[in-house]
Amino acid sequence: MALDKHGVPERNIDRDFFGVGNNPPTSSKDKKDNIDFLLGPKAKQKPKQIKTKGDDGHLAGQLKWGQLVADKEVLESTERTELKKHLDELMVGLNLRYIDSDTGIFPTNEELAKLTNVVFALAKLNDVQKSGFGDLHSAIKRIENRFSKVALTDFANALLNRLCQVPINPVAVLRLAAEKNTNDKATLEAIMKFLNGEMASNKSVPWEAWYQAIWQLKFPTSELMSLGNSNLMQPAESKDRKRLLAYLLLMDLRRQQLEWDMTYGKSIAASLKWIYLLQRPEDFTRLSKVYNGTALSPDKMTKGLETLGNRERRNRSYNKQVGKTGRAVAK
Repeated sequence: MALDKHGVPERNIDRDFFGVGNNPPTSSKDKKDNIDFLLGPKAKQKPKQIKTKGDDGHLAGQLKWGQLVADKEVLESTERTELKKHLDELMVGLNLRYIDSDTGIFPTNEELAKLTNVVFALAKLNDVQKSGFGDLHSAIKRIENRFSKVALTDFANALLNRLCQVPINPVAVLRLAAEKNTNDKATLEAIMKFLNGEMASNKSVPWEAWYQAIWQLKFPTSELMSLGNSNLMQPAESKDRKRLLAYLLLMDLRRQQLEWDMTYGKSIAASLKWIYLLQRPEDFTRLSKVYNGTALSPDKMTKGLETLGNRERRNRSYNKQVGKTGRAVAK
């Protein structure tokens, strides 16, 4: 199977001598015919090139890509050229699979972890010693300054744009509304818990009050509540019918949240974490408008890390003094 250096299979493959496609010979006559073909004069000629769907090539390409991602020995290299080549191959593969294609899938945790490790390993050879939380962006900038054709920032921006194109889920709509409307914050938070799977007794849930708190919001995943300007409770006459309609609409929102979690939840998790590791404030601002999460902003995270770092330095100094004197130092 012909593959290019990035593990992407070519569409032209050699003729299958043992049957059509992936079907093996099923009888002795089939086997004899194929053996005769191999031993005949045509066997000495160059096999005819035919077009196929490339399923075997896809598997071979995936295998080669998996080997590239799983290669840990390259991280021990002290040769810039070797690490740079490996980084280039990773970038080409990531772009082909997740940026330049319309597959709708996102990088895996293993792929992005490998990219991060290679970036830090190459940055270390370019005098960047820090490789902890919040240091990824500076390592990327150092590599791009050293190697002008490495487009790590472009990849990060493209991945961020893809994340921002994911439809906003119902819980995120409610969280944004709760930040603006403090009067209904408790009600909206209760609805968020319900949409995330916490189920209270049907008798204790104020379905009508919940619906009245959200009917003006726009839910992109809902056909009934996508406009945010039509109160669907008005046609209902009796109290029982209103309660039933509110119950059905909220249960439908819960279904939409579940479908969103199944479609996007796990597939985007690694990409979200990787973008967050860059600690760029503009990324956090954009993602906060789409996703529901509890992560601290880069500014708050920086202050928290500074506080933690000061505490660790004081503890090291204290332990050093205790080690010298053999007793605690009076403050």
